[in-house]
Amino acid sequence: MASAWTIASRAVDRAGRGTATITATPDHQRAELDAGGGRELTITIATPGHPRLDDGTSQVILPDDDAVRTAAAWIDGAPLASRPAGPPAYVDASRVPAVAELWERVAAAVTDALPDGLAADDEPVGIGDAEGVYRLVGPHGARLTVTPRLTRAGELAEVSWRGTLATGAATYGHGTPQASARAAAKWAATLTSAPAITPAGIRARREALGLSQSELANHLGVGQSTLAQWEASSRAPRDPASVDYALRALEEQVALIVRQQLATAGQASPGQPAALTTTAGPGLDDALHRVATGRAAGTLRADGRAVIITYTEE
Repeated sequence: MASAWTIASRAVDRAGRGTATITATPDHQRAELDAGGGRELTITIATPGHPRLDDGTSQVILPDDDAVRTAAAWIDGAPLASRPAGPPAYVDASRVPAVAELWERVAAAVTDALPDGLAADDEPVGIGDAEGVYRLVGPHGARLTVTPRLTRAGELAEVSWRGTLATGAATYGHGTPQASARAAAKWAATLTSAPAITPAGIRARREALGLSQSELANHLGVGQSTLAQWEASSRAPRDPASVDYALRALEEQVALIVRQQLATAGQASPGQPAALTTTAGPGLDDALHRVATGRAAGTLRADGRAVIITYTEE
């Protein structure tokens, strides 16, 4: 892994027609080539083994050998061409200064926003990877992923974030580093909250209602694939409280039908089986009616009553 001074020196030696003077910082991590006529090239070590070349108009991050060839061509008069694609996979994005600064900004925002009373075991843990992605994990399934987008020159262009608050609500967006820090602070502020509903809770309550994913999704006004993602924890509702409210309404509807069926059964003559009638047609209401009838029958049998269930087509 060459220093900026070494890259510059090799470039001057390699140049065929042009010449340039070199100045460098004492640690040799930054060097400037002056080719005259106002042409200057700054070489800095963005990531060890991958220096950044900047001529004031374009920037590129290249492996050492490519950087030497590019700088030599620049000395000979060639323009510093922008790279056609994003930073190569072998660039450790965690070592790019702008990414490291982003991580520090997000971590500081989270620390400042932690609510009073948060248990030590519930304090969030953050970790970054070589792709530049920073992941935060907290209690109650709370998580937040902050992803930087780099320019072709390896500079920070935009930040996106996606995750789940401790309340169970989804959070996502994109914007500046400052915006991502604000989103992280909002995420951290919810960590003492309890989720209104969990992925396992959605599935368990749906199945207890006897509903398919399609039936419940239609009732909630979302697509079946969205509900499937909620149940699989790969996505969270934007407003989990409204999902909980909708499920409560369905559960209350079932409870009402159970009470009605038990009241009807109570009118049967002593010693006679309790006759319960349910509907066999498709649709949400019919599905709930069948579940409620089954629960009523179970209650009656537990009391030693014989039960006969009949169906009516609608």
